[in-house]
Order: sequence, then C-alpha cells, then structure tokens
Amino acid sequence: MMLRPIPLAALPDDMEVRVPVDAPYGGALEEEPRLVRHVCFQPSEGIAPSQHVFQDGSRGLVFVDAVNSGGAFEVPVGSVVSIGGREDMTVVACTPHSPFGVTHHWELEVS
Repeated sequence: MMLRPIPLAALPDDMEVRVPVDAPYGGALEEEPRLVRHVCFQPSEGIAPSQHVFQDGSRGLVFVDAVNSGGAFEVPVGSVVSIGGREDMTVVACTPHSPFGVTHHWELEVS
C-alpha cells in the first residue's frame, strides 16, 4: 500500500535552502541555495496544538513532498530557508514521514 503524493495544488510555494557546510547552528552555509519547488508553508498560528507541538519561537511548518516537490531532500537542521519573500527562517527540526518504509514527505519546523 502506498500513500498518494501531496497534490500540487496544496504545494503553492517554492523554497530556497542554504545547507550548513560544517556543523548545524553556527557553521558556514553553502553559497548557492538549492531550490525546492512546490512546498507548503503553514504559519504556526494556523496549526492546532493537537496537530503539532512547536518549539519556542517556531514560526511554522514547511511540507515537502517526496514526489511532487521538485528537488526535494531531507533538509538538515540548521539550514536557512527562504519562502515567498518572507524573512529567512532556520530549520530547527526535520521529520520524515515514512508510513510504509518509504518517505512520503518531510515536515520542516522553522523559526
């Protein structure tokens, strides 16, 4: 059994990702950002506490589909992302969702 990919209509944003070169939090970032197309940013205010427990200061979740998000990869903690002209945000958690042993999507908590 497999889950269907997140529909493209639910993935309206594009994201630029700058990955840490060395260690997360404080290491240098790659100079060239990686583009991940078709993601979805959800502000923390729009997510019910029963759906996700945010770390202090987190601004929201970014949903990255393994199939429909072009350029998708498991974004390391400490990466800096830019989505739709918003202020840069830092990835504080990356949770893969792999219900049948294959990654369906990742949820990036950003602050």
